[in-house]
Amino acid sequence: MGRIDGEEFEIMLLNTSKESADSFATRLHQSITQSAVAYGHASIRYSASMGLVCLSPRA
Repeated sequence: MGRIDGEEFEIMLLNTSKESADSFATRLHQSITQSAVAYGHASIRYSASMGLVCLSPRA
């Protein structure tokens, strides 16, 4: 995992099928959207947008 810019992060999943990567992204998104941060007397919920790119090695 690495920070790209500002609030953007990248996670590289090596030797992972598209289906496994999609499953991981779905679980991560669900975990994020089900979380909240306590701030004073308030509970702040947040979300994330995600994309998935698959690369194949050249033959």
